[in-house]
Amino acid sequence: DGTGTPDDVASKLRGREGSKVGVVMERDGKVLDFIVTRQPIKITSVRTYVSDKAGGGVGKVGVIRIKSFSGTTASTVKDALVDLKKK
Repeated sequence: DGTGTPDDVASKLRGREGSKVGVVMERDGKVLDFIVTRQPIKITSVRTYVSDKAGGGVGKVGVIRIKSFSGTTASTVKDALVDLKKK
C-alpha cells in the first residue's frame, strides 16, 4: 500500500525457504509485479583486505572492517585474523 516501513516489508517477505511471494513496486511511475522465491540472505558484516598504503614504510597491513555487530561477529573476526595472518 506504500505506507509500510522497511520492517513491515521485511516481515511480509519472510517465510519458508523455497516458497514464493508476490512483490509489487512502483518505479519511475510504472508498476512492476514480481514473483520471487525466498532464499536465505547472507549478510557479511566483516570484510578483510591487505593494504600496502599504510605509509611510513611499514609494508603491508592487514585490515579488518566491521560493518555491523551481531552474535557471530567475534568468531568471524577471529577467523578473519587467522586468514589475514596467512597472507
